[in-house]
Amino acid sequence: MFYIIIELEILYKVFRFQIQSKLLHEYKVGNLGLFNEIRMCSGHKIN
Repeated sequence: MFYIIIELEILYKVFRFQIQSKLLHEYKVGNLGLFNEIRMCSGHKIN
């Protein structure tokens, strides 16, 4: 029973790490896309 708890904790940590890295990646990509859109819009307005 004790080994099962340890394995569940390891699985939970790995699973949580994968979710965090995926969310972080999507957050960075989303921010870059948003930043590029804002920059293009402001560039068009200035020009």
